[in-house]
Amino acid sequence: MATAFKAERYTAPENDNLPVQRSTIEDIETKRHRALALYGEAFDLLQQAGDIADKASISGHLPGASYFPREFDRLLHPCGIKTRPERREQFIDGIRKTLDRAIWKHLVEATDIEKLMDAQAREEFRDQLEKDPPEATAENCYTTLANLAGTADEIFMRGIANAFSKLDRRFRSHDGFKIGSRVVLNNALNDYGMWNHYGRKDDVLRDVERTFHVLDGEEQPERAAGIVGAIDAQRSSMTAKAFVAHSDYFEAKVFKNGNVHVWFKRKDLLEEVNRLLATYYGATLGEGADTAGEKAREEYAIRPRDMHAKNFGFFPTSEELARKVLEMGELTSISSETTILEPSAGTGALIEAAIGAGANSRNITAVEIQADLASQLGGLGLGRLMVNDFMQLTPEIVGTFDVVLMNPPFDRSLDCDHVMHAMKFVKPGGKLVAIMAAGVEFRENPRSKALLKRAGEWNAIWYDMFRDLPERSFAHAGTNVNTCVLAIRKPQD
Repeated sequence: MATAFKAERYTAPENDNLPVQRSTIEDIETKRHRALALYGEAFDLLQQAGDIADKASISGHLPGASYFPREFDRLLHPCGIKTRPERREQFIDGIRKTLDRAIWKHLVEATDIEKLMDAQAREEFRDQLEKDPPEATAENCYTTLANLAGTADEIFMRGIANAFSKLDRRFRSHDGFKIGSRVVLNNALNDYGMWNHYGRKDDVLRDVERTFHVLDGEEQPERAAGIVGAIDAQRSSMTAKAFVAHSDYFEAKVFKNGNVHVWFKRKDLLEEVNRLLATYYGATLGEGADTAGEKAREEYAIRPRDMHAKNFGFFPTSEELARKVLEMGELTSISSETTILEPSAGTGALIEAAIGAGANSRNITAVEIQADLASQLGGLGLGRLMVNDFMQLTPEIVGTFDVVLMNPPFDRSLDCDHVMHAMKFVKPGGKLVAIMAAGVEFRENPRSKALLKRAGEWNAIWYDMFRDLPERSFAHAGTNVNTCVLAIRKPQD
């Protein structure tokens, strides 16, 4: 029989501020280790019982005596494993994963942390547990719970951002865009009056409902008692498709075309949602692109250098993100003859990605306003490196290029100014590929409208000229602002 597993107890610091007592976690670990040890002993005993059963015969072998019911046979004799030690190892590993999976689910549910997660976060958490649950030792449990508790506010705010962005793509960026008195869920119901399976707007609406209940200090009711349940009740009892449903926080009007308009009853909670979204995305209510845009442009024209944000709005592009941007601009394979301009070169991530895709560094011109960053680009062997403010340069000075590849500053909608200016430097038939704030598609200020009109006169490289980058693409740089890629081609003269 194998030696019983001995637990090494973990003692957490006295000042830990966790949603569960230290003694409780340590007790769970003790019982977990004891359970695994007993499962190991049970395996050994069953193996021994099988050996003895085989010998309960005159000839020394009793056919069929060591066969177990199907459940035991599957665990004790896994396919492809022949030796007893290997069978035992696989058996214990399967038991360990099942036990750890259950412990983690219980801890997250029992500590109320799961209530702060939106449907996507819960699904990702459960998927991770199904694939490979980490060992539920006291140290792992303490560390994980401490991290979750310490980032509870961020988890909650991210859940709000995810929920509202699924309601409407405009909410992917809080750049000057405030949630108003209502939202529209397009194609929420199908032609049969049932919730559209592919859109899952009922789950999204449940997430929004959860947000309002948490902010109001209330428990979210079961589906049937909330706004989705109210819609379901009307949907099943009404012969007509158009109707109105109510809950404590919402009024929902369902239209015959399957759209659902949702009005928010509690203005105080709506204001809090807006504040939390602004905090999460890094925007300041009342000073976003729509409200501050024109003022920023006027002041920039008077004193351009004073208008730059901290570090000139510099948020570095990661290597992974740079490769993704090139992919969206169909620049994964670049001819060595292609001329390229990077007007906001920064640390050179986009330039290095372009060189990695085949571009000749001697055919690349980089512009960077910050001298300390520009000095780091000297080793790339560029054809030209200009320490200057790109907005003060002209094609007559710099030239025109086959490709303009850029990550401009986003501050106060200045990305529109930089991209509009950069379009002047593209040769006929050439490409412009720019990272921009996700709100650029939906802003109502004149600068954004002017950019959309001008870009619309060019040809989209993909099916649409804007494509969303993954959420939190710039989290490494300290911002959660969502971004997209503008990828367009200038028409031939």
